[in-house]
Amino acid sequence: MKHIQQLKKICTKCKKCPLHKHKTNCVFGEGNLNADIMLIGEAPGKKEDETGRPFQGKAGNILNNLLGIAGINREDIFITNAVKCRTPKNRAPYIEEIKCCQDYLRQQIEIIKPKIFLAMGLSAMEAITPNIRYKLSDIEGEILKTQYDIGMLVTYHPMNLIYRPNCTEKIINDFKRLKKIITG
Repeated sequence: MKHIQQLKKICTKCKKCPLHKHKTNCVFGEGNLNADIMLIGEAPGKKEDETGRPFQGKAGNILNNLLGIAGINREDIFITNAVKCRTPKNRAPYIEEIKCCQDYLRQQIEIIKPKIFLAMGLSAMEAITPNIRYKLSDIEGEILKTQYDIGMLVTYHPMNLIYRPNCTEKIINDFKRLKKIITG
């Protein structure tokens, strides 16, 4: 198993799919390497691509607020994405792109050994359960089994609070549930 910095260096040079051609930075992930919670987003956006850090800008501010409401410190979790490079026009990543990044995600999981995944969006869920397809509204708030024998709580991406404000209460409740799961 590779050390996290070695893995990041390899990921930064990755050319497995066409996304690398348009990136400014690889957004590998960051956070506590002993985290109980591994938060997985879908793909980096513009701010993430510029900074090389996950969940920045509007999405990052919303995520930080959600974590605060739940009493979770961002520094205590590990945050990454299903794909490590920005997609054109911030579209959802294609399954083929997710598959190209799956080995990086698998190795991050092996290094961090989280107790639970928080999948933020359908693409994030598909990165952890690659052979299972769901409609997000059917599984939001549910704990799913994964191939890693680690439970996964599925919720909406933070930007849904802007585009679909009717999801606000669901997302807040999911974050509160996450905290209860970790603290027992």
